[in-house]
Amino acid sequence: MKLENMRRQHPPYGYRSNKQTSTLNPVEYLNQFTEKSDLIKEGMRGSEVKTLQLNLIKLGYSLSKYGADGGVFGAETERAVRNFQSDQKITVDGIVGPVTKNRINQALKAWSKYPGTLIRLGSKGDNVKKIQQKVGTKVDGIFGKKTEQAVKNFQKKNGLAVDGIVGPKTWNKLF
Repeated sequence: MKLENMRRQHPPYGYRSNKQTSTLNPVEYLNQFTEKSDLIKEGMRGSEVKTLQLNLIKLGYSLSKYGADGGVFGAETERAVRNFQSDQKITVDGIVGPVTKNRINQALKAWSKYPGTLIRLGSKGDNVKKIQQKVGTKVDGIFGKKTEQAVKNFQKKNGLAVDGIVGPKTWNKLF
């Protein structure tokens, strides 16, 4: 095969005289490789922020002023993240990085097993039995005064609001 025929079969490499097809804008080229940050932090906006806000609310952290607006990761969201990090005994910096994301996911898995209703004095059933096993009271499936006191002791020991009611935060600490 002649050298001239081989050149026609392969795309041309290197310099081309047509600037429109052979030259790249370096800024556009580099922008296609921008790193996506694994961090969610103050000032960010969008769906990741909204998902974070919804998850924090689901886990019992207050976003009472703005809620899950997704508009911006502001002071209220940062405060909720800091409270979550403090409760989890991890670095409290208000930034959602890999460790915080992992802990949120773990808490959501535990929460997904949470029955969705407050368990308190007078409650009955299998969930009460699970709680009684964890707090060390008689396992009979009836949330009585002794179970309530054991829950209060557990809450106090774990830095939770002491009300004797098993809501999402107490449930997550228990399980």
